[in-house]
Amino acid sequence: MYKMIALDVDGTLIGSDGVISQETKASINAAIKKDIKIILISGREAYSINIFAKELNLNQLIVSLNGAMVIDSQLEKIFFRKDIEPEITENIIKICEEKNISMVLFSGNELFANHEDEDIKLFRKYSHAPVNNVGKLSDFYKNHLVSKVLMIADNKKLLEVKGALEKSYSQEINIEFSKPFFLEIYNKNTSKGIMLKKIADYYGIESKEIIAIGDGENDISMIEYAGMGVAMGNALENVKEKADFITLPQSENGVGYAIEKILF
Repeated sequence: MYKMIALDVDGTLIGSDGVISQETKASINAAIKKDIKIILISGREAYSINIFAKELNLNQLIVSLNGAMVIDSQLEKIFFRKDIEPEITENIIKICEEKNISMVLFSGNELFANHEDEDIKLFRKYSHAPVNNVGKLSDFYKNHLVSKVLMIADNKKLLEVKGALEKSYSQEINIEFSKPFFLEIYNKNTSKGIMLKKIADYYGIESKEIIAIGDGENDISMIEYAGMGVAMGNALENVKEKADFITLPQSENGVGYAIEKILF
């Protein structure tokens, strides 16, 4: 019997329009009526995730920044936070500036970018939080601990950077695509899977009692941890390879379809 559903947000719960479909809401409400806990686990910062938690009337813990921060549903009490080592952050920023790659720094619930460009405008479609344009990030960041770095560029350029960073920091940071044009970097000692386990332990729930649904590389760890790992129909191929079940795409109510098939 399943007791918890862990849901990614972008590409899973919502599409590019930022809307939770009525069909998805109905399926989630049906699961809640069966006393199943719904946990939102996203690369977004907590403020953006909480908008959807409120829409679904959830009051569970919120996992943000791919597991780098866990906060209560009131956004008041931080249960966990893990930042990137400052020296590594400095080198990541240097690489981005040298290669002219747009980036967003996540410092807790604050977001910083160097300037407004088309890439940052694209990112704003995936976040409800304000992005502070602060000029040269290599000068600015030193007064802030950084929980996540998001790089925004075409996939080929990001693949090159990913390979270079993996050679230098594979033991210190996770480097994963959430979208082909979004490369996310955060501390190696956390992930969606690690935080899902911590939250499950907190609630006394075993991995076999969990369904985890996602579409990006940053979802693989929780898909592998859960008793039932579900990949969206629109998921990256390496995500589908790790899943126990592949549901319909987000645009076809993939979350609702998975819930109905697995629970009812």
